[in-house]
Formats: sequence, structure tokens, C-alpha cells
Amino acid sequence: MAAARKKFEDTNLAHYQLGLKHSAATDHIHPAVMAKEVHDFLYKGDIDPKQTVTGIGGWTTGIFSGRWMRANRPGQGLACAYQYGAIGPDLAMVIGAGAAVQRGVGPQAPYKGAPVLCITSDAGIAYSMFELDTAAKYKIPVIAVVYNNNCWGMFPAAQGSARSMHLYLFQENLRYDKMAEGLGARGEYVRTPEQLRAALKRSYDAASKETVSSLINVQALKEFTSGNVYPPGIALPTEPGVGAFAH
Repeated sequence: MAAARKKFEDTNLAHYQLGLKHSAATDHIHPAVMAKEVHDFLYKGDIDPKQTVTGIGGWTTGIFSGRWMRANRPGQGLACAYQYGAIGPDLAMVIGAGAAVQRGVGPQAPYKGAPVLCITSDAGIAYSMFELDTAAKYKIPVIAVVYNNNCWGMFPAAQGSARSMHLYLFQENLRYDKMAEGLGARGEYVRTPEQLRAALKRSYDAASKETVSSLINVQALKEFTSGNVYPPGIALPTEPGVGAFAH
């Protein structure tokens, strides 16, 4: 088990190093970089690594983030896509868990009042962004990290097919952060790892001190999902035995 875990984590670090190169070359954030930056912020900094309830979803987003998010105690991690790969319930599920944290219910009692964090995709946030209104109404502070690659994650499957390509594409560089502001949350727009780190800090401070939610719009490229253009592409598989996202 220890050997399998080391191999898995070495692979993740290799993806992160590749992602850093891709991010620097394009002025956009690779999903492996986003995932590790959130990991380091939650588990390697000043925050108690057992404190923050997290939920992850999306396709490209979830596959990379599932490699880095941790549950260090009962009730800390949500696999929002569960075994069917559902797209969209991520923010709603995390806000539901956030209600339990705000009231200190069950295993959340030691962390009563703490912020919660959701990692989702542009497709996922399109389904559930209005949950930020719920968060504002009931003062449930959530940080929503949105991986915005301007497309559905299955984009590589459509490459070379002019007939179907349009089905996979969104408008480019949509400002989900501005939409969030209209729902009573803070908005952050980031294109570099350094900007992401600063945005995470500001968002966590706002959630902790002011009970205000934030949406961090992480700008990426659809081409990051293509292994031919930006290896490793979609980092599959997460198995055997070390990543439950695909179960």
C-alpha cells in the first residue's frame, strides 16, 4: 500500500511540474496546478488540515482535484460526482454540508462556523451558481473555485469533427466571478498560480471574518485536456485503489 501510494503521489507531482510549465507558457492555469495550490493552501499552511469541508466535481476538474483533496477526519470530504459522474451538484452539496458546519452538527462540531470549499467546473457552476444566493441568505460562507476551460471536459473527443465541435464549446473567458457578485458573493478572476494563492487567502479571510462567500474564476484553456497538445491531458486513471473519484 505504501509503495502504491508513493507511486501515485510521484505521478501527481510530475503532473504538477508539467502543469507549471504549461501555465507559465500560456498565462492560464493548468488543472494540476489549481488542484495542488488548493491542497497546499488547505493542508500545508496556517489552516488546521482537519478543518475545511471540501467537495469536488466536474470532469477534468474532478479528476485532477480528486488526486489532491484530502479527508483527514470523518465528514470532511464530499465526492459530489459519486459513482455516476454527475455534473452540477457540487456547489449545492457543499453548501448543504456548510449548513452543518455553521451549526456544528455531528462531526462538524469541533469546526463550527468554519468556511467550506467547493472545486467545480464551468459546466458544474452553470448548473448550480444560484446556490450562492442561498449561501448569502443563510450566511453559509463557501469558497467556490471554478475551473473555467471554456468547454465541456469531453472536448478532446470532438477534435477533428467540425460537425460536433460546437456542442462542446462555451463562450470564452466567461466572467463567472462577475455573475457571483450579482448574487451577493465576492468575485476573483485569476490566470496565474500566484494570483490563485492570493485569491484563496482573501476569500478565506472574507469567509472567516465576514461570513461572505467568494467565487474564484480560474481561467484555463480547453486544450489542457488534450494529451497530444499539453501532456498528460486528462489524467486517467485514478485507480487502482488510490482515488475514489471514479467509483
